[in-house]
Amino acid sequence: MNILVIGSGGRENALCWAIAKSPECGTLYCAPGNGGIAQVAECVPLSALDFDAIVRFVREKDIGFVVVGPEDPLVRPSSPPGAFPSSSRRTGSPPARASSSR
Repeated sequence: MNILVIGSGGRENALCWAIAKSPECGTLYCAPGNGGIAQVAECVPLSALDFDAIVRFVREKDIGFVVVGPEDPLVRPSSPPGAFPSSSRRTGSPPARASSSR
């Protein structure tokens, strides 16, 4: 399964390293990622807040699972988990109410 991790910090770095070890992981992408993440994932130049571009990328690359790392996209009304309501894409993120940035 192709997987997209959204974010570029230490949390996303740890997530990518752990996900990359899974035998279920096909191609691992991270948007936008960083130098450390690039060691285990293909970094793509997408903003964590550009939901339209993320949705296009997910469809283009046949992403089966999206992991949202940073809090900021989660508190937006059109956040990635809400961007896929009618698709077969799965997302993993804490609910917005769990965000420390609220």
